Order: sequence, then structure tokens, then C-alpha cells
Amino acid sequence: MSTYSKIDVAPAGFTGILGTASATSNATPRLRHATADALWVKTTGTSPDIKVEYEYSQDNSAWSSADDESDLSSSTATDFSNNTAGWNAINLGLVSAPYYRFKVTELGNNTVTVEMKLQIVEDD
Repeated sequence: MSTYSKIDVAPAGFTGILGTASATSNATPRLRHATADALWVKTTGTSPDIKVEYEYSQDNSAWSSADDESDLSSSTATDFSNNTAGWNAINLGLVSAPYYRFKVTELGNNTVTVEMKLQIVEDD
């Protein structure tokens, strides 16, 4: 049987991201008997629009580059145009790794606050 749970991955720096600035989340706790399933994202602010990228690591010190990975969302305003004020799930087809972190970039010229929770599936 599998258990679903969510990990808050948005640090304090995800509050008030100014136009075209980026912020990177804390690393996830080591995923031993679990897999990353979905990234839940909620943005608030005036016309929030962010790009969501990811990085991964085998040892929590040497990280892949977000520029080398496919965007999880190239524009949340486009990908989630019918639900711009609520929680939205991004399905993850990530490289299998024990650590992940997420990078968000504000695409407009506004200030945005981002909340993110990583949904994991733990194998019992």
C-alpha cells in the first residue's frame, strides 16, 4: 500500500519575489522509500506568472543545472489560466534522485508570493 504526503518546499525567500527575479527552494529531505509525485504550486500577487524549474542531486551538494532540465511550467499564467488564485498540481516525471530543489522565476514586472508543496508517495 502507498501513502501520500506533502512536504513544504517554499522557503521564506519565496515571499515577495520581484519582477524577473528568481528564487530557489530548500533541498527536499532525502527521499529513501518514496518518489516525487506532484508539485503543488500557489501564487499570489498582481497578475502572478512564474516559471518553475527543478534541479536534482545524488548527495545534496553537487546539483544539476535547472537550465539543463525541462521546465516544469514555462508559465503558470498560461498553464493554469482557469485557476490563477488556487493550488495547481504539476505532475512530475523527474529523474530518480534522492534530493530535489525547485527554482521559480517571476516572468512579469510584478511582485509575487509562491507557496509550494512536494507531494510524495511512500511505499509501505
